This record gives sequence, structure tokens and C-alpha cells, in this order.
Amino acid sequence: MTMAALRTLLAMAITLLIALSPAARSLEATLGIDVLHTLRGVHEPPPGALVVTVDRDSVRWLQRNSGRLSQASPFLHDCLTDGATERLAQAYAIELLPREVYGCLVRRVTEHQAGLIVFNINFGLSLPSDDTFAKALKTANNTLLLERIDQRSGAPGGPGFTIREGPAGVLGEAALGTHHFLVEALPDRPTLRYITRLEGFPELASKPVAAYRQMTGKEPDLPERKALWFYGPPRTLPNISLRALFDTDVEALALGGMEETVVFVGVAASAEASNLDRFIVPDFGAGEERMSGVELGATAYLNLLHGHRMAHTGLGGTTAVLVFAAMLYAVGLLLLRGWRVLLWIPMIAAMWTVGAVALLHHGVALPWALPALVFPLIALVIELVTRLQIARRIARAALPRYFSGALLEGRSAEPESEPATAMFVDIAGSVTLAEQVGNEGYSAILKRYYDTVNGSIEGRGGAIFDYQGDGVLALFSSTGAGASHARAACEAAQSIRDGIAPELSLRVGIATGPTLIGALTFGQRLRVSAMGDTVHVAARLQELAKEVVEASKEARVAILVDETTAHAAGRGAELVFFRETTLRGRSTATRAHLLTGVRDEMPSAQAFS
Repeated sequence: MTMAALRTLLAMAITLLIALSPAARSLEATLGIDVLHTLRGVHEPPPGALVVTVDRDSVRWLQRNSGRLSQASPFLHDCLTDGATERLAQAYAIELLPREVYGCLVRRVTEHQAGLIVFNINFGLSLPSDDTFAKALKTANNTLLLERIDQRSGAPGGPGFTIREGPAGVLGEAALGTHHFLVEALPDRPTLRYITRLEGFPELASKPVAAYRQMTGKEPDLPERKALWFYGPPRTLPNISLRALFDTDVEALALGGMEETVVFVGVAASAEASNLDRFIVPDFGAGEERMSGVELGATAYLNLLHGHRMAHTGLGGTTAVLVFAAMLYAVGLLLLRGWRVLLWIPMIAAMWTVGAVALLHHGVALPWALPALVFPLIALVIELVTRLQIARRIARAALPRYFSGALLEGRSAEPESEPATAMFVDIAGSVTLAEQVGNEGYSAILKRYYDTVNGSIEGRGGAIFDYQGDGVLALFSSTGAGASHARAACEAAQSIRDGIAPELSLRVGIATGPTLIGALTFGQRLRVSAMGDTVHVAARLQELAKEVVEASKEARVAILVDETTAHAAGRGAELVFFRETTLRGRSTATRAHLLTGVRDEMPSAQAFS
């Protein structure tokens, strides 16, 4: 397996570990669910349910008009007793609404032949007005009341316990039946499932199940927890307020032909309502995500009635789906190159989104946020990092290290003058040698030669600036080799002499002085170069070293240094004066010294004499 493949697979494995973390699951359960439902869009709810909400506006209207019901609501005026009207005047909160009003609600919708009435309001406390409400329940004989189920944890380490609170005795006896409605709710996450049956109370049906039984006479075959198929954001189902049901000035929904309709009654999920009957649901892009328990129950009932199903992948299924998604991105990173990878990443994200939305239409919810949002970002980062690493390798192979880093990181690499030591290395008699050994043999010799020269120079902090045939230009500066760059250059030259192949003869020239170093641009091309008189002197000394090689059969490597290098290198450099000469292209004379060796220890501040 290649390093690129190993790196990509390792990155994807780490990605999957991150994807299965609690933070990732929370992202999927919030952003992922919302985006998928927004893209899926709102579905027209099927017939069969009407939601009547008891909200603060309705209660205030009833309280405000308690003394003039004959004008505001003749139906309520005829339905309520004088005592109920007096209590209505004091009902400044939903919790204080007289129960006779609910009795009138039952009478109102029963007159319109409602098939079933299901309350999502707790009537556990007995009140003096219960008899009137119970009479209306008994007369209608089509009402299910709520039983409150409160599951609580016990003492630390002890067993938990469940509190069951049914409707007040007379109400429970008058109702057609009772139900419970518990949902699987987690803090700050959408409510996606409801509990169909309770282990401790097998005879007590869930609200949607109880309504389904009454309306169809059938028993649904359900798991213990049933997923909800949402038709849209809050108030997507047919919905009227308590006021609209009674107010003669409000255009309420037509209530005719309700024989096949279940009327669900509950408290509205308004932000100002002091109740816990508000649940987070997918917001469908509407910006509203709090749905009342009564509408949640009505949604669940319509799911059963019309066979709408939803399936959410569990931990095992989610892991398998995420592995598959990660592998799709990994295939692109491993097999494709260049712009094709950058096209593959968004293409997979788009295809995943289209597929997830299509499956959601058919009741299957796949993870979306991680495969279509997080994974592409990770894949893009992996691709960009890989490209940057390749760019660094190319730049470091072509440019001095400290310039390649500056250029890749956007730092300035403009030419600047600084003290440095330049070195030219060239093979003597390379033409004759190439003719003797042939192309393949000469190629092998050059490889060993460059390995020795590059290793000796870069091992002592030098930087290769140019290759000219078999010639090499290197520079030692304070940036690359510290303050004693002349000594470093002499050591590198000695290392080249010690490591060069026996069939080669080399000429080396070394000069020290101010040198212009930096990047030059030629149109769209860039070249990092070393320029100036110091570089010229090193090149001419390398040419002059030809005389040493030709004059001595033993001197396979001739190293000439200028006067400045000789002084800067100190006593550790073993030097022999060669000659004072005017180098080609210069007007002043140069004193050239032959470097014969470099001792390990050298007093740093001593000058050559």
C-alpha cells in the first residue's frame, strides 16, 4: 500500500471516529434533520384530524367577554351556567379555565358529528365543575381523556418509579376511555419517536393507538417506539383555536362532515405558555421548531391511519452508512488527480443530498450533515494538505530550503544583500569521462557525484542554488549555516574530497563576501538565485583550479579559496598560498589559496597569516 493510500485511509478512519462522537451525533440530529426536511418540503396533511388549541389569546378573550357572552358567543352563553360565567371572569390563565368550557367544546364539535374527541390536557384534580363536564362527556360518548405518566429516577443506585395519574374519578367514568402520550425527547434535539406501549401498564394505549382503535376497530402492529413522519412545521395540520370555535366574529374552519375526523384538543405550544407540552421538531426552514404535544399526537395518528412510516438508522446502521460515505470520498482521493478530485468531492456531496432527500420522501432518514457537509470539508482539507506537501517537496527539490518555505508560506523572498560564502563545484574532464563509460555508466557516476556533493553541502547548512551541467553552485550564509559560513563551506569541500568516487576529478572554488540572494521573476517564471561579485570570484577560482588538477596527478580534487575565506575560516583550515592573479572579468587582483584540509578544532577568532 502506498503512503498516499495509507494516509488517506488513516484520515478517513479518524474521520469516522469523530463522526461517531456525541458532538457529531448532535450535529446530525439537529442540522442534518432540519436540512433534510427543509429540502424535502412540506406535504399536504391527509384528512382525518383537526387540532383545537387552548391558547392565551382564547382565554383572555373568554375572560374579557365573560359578561357579554350573549353577543360575543351565543353558543357559550346558552351552554354555560351562571356560576361558570362568574368563574370565567376570574380565569386569567389557561390553568384556571372552568371545566364547563371544555364541556361546551365537546358539545360544539359533537354537534358537527366529530368521530372522536381526544384531550391532551391533564384533568387529574377534582373540581366542583367536574359534574357538568362529566355530563357532556357521557352524553357525547366519544371522548378520550389523558392519563399523565411521569417516569422518575429513584435514589442514587436505587430503582426508578412511575407515577400514573388518571382523570378525576367522575370524569374518568364518563369518558369513553383514556390514553397516555409519551415521546422520546432528548435535550436540544428533535423529537422523532413516541412510545406506543408501557411495560408496566399494558392495558393503557398510546394516544394515536387508542384513537386508531376507536376509529378503525383494528389493532396496529407497532414496535415499542414508533418514528414520526412529519408533514410540515408546527401548525401544518388543520388547526383552530378555542376562540375560533366559539367566537361568532371569527371565520372558523367549516366543521361539517366530521364523521371520519378525530378532534385533538390541547394547550398551544406558544413561547409564553407556562407548560412543558412543547417539543423540538424539524423546522422545515420555517424557523419554528416547537410543536405542541397535541399536534404531535395528531401527526402520529395520521401516520397510523394513512400508513405513513419513517425509519431512522440506529447506531449500527449509521456506522455502516458513514463508512460507505467515507469510502466514496476516499476512492476519489486515492484514484483521481488534479481538478478531478475537486470535482469529485462536491459531486458526491450533491448526489448524497439528492439520494437522502429522495429516501426521506419514502420514509427512510439517512445521515446528511456528516456525509454531505463535514466529510467533504475533511476530504478537501486532505487534498489541499496533500497538494501542499507535494508542492513543498517540489519546491525543496528545486529551491534552497529556507527560500522554498518562504515562498510557500507567502513570506517575502525578494533579493537582499548579506554576507555569504559561495562555492562552485565542477567535474574536470567530464566530456572525456562520458565518452569512455557511455551514457548509462556516466549517469550512474553523476548520481553518486550529486549524492556526495548535495549531502556534503546540505549536511553543513549550505543551500544548492543552481546546477549547470555537472557543475553545482552552493551558498553558505548566516540564514542557512550560522555565522561561520566560511568554515562550513571549507568543511563541505573537504567532505566532498573525502567522499568522491576515485574515477572523478573535481575543481572547487570558494569565495566569501557580500552576496545578493533572493527570488527573481521572469514573466510567470520564478528563480531563486545568488548573484554578485562573490559568486563570480568563486566561479573563476573553480576555473583556475583546473591548473592544479592538470599539474598534479595525485590532486584529484583541487579546492581554491579567496583571501577573505582564508581569513574567515581561521586556523582550522589548512591552506597553502597558490598565487595572486587577476581573474577573468575582474580588474583587481585576487590572492588564491589551496585548501589541503580542515582540522576538527579551530580557534574561532584567529586570522590566517
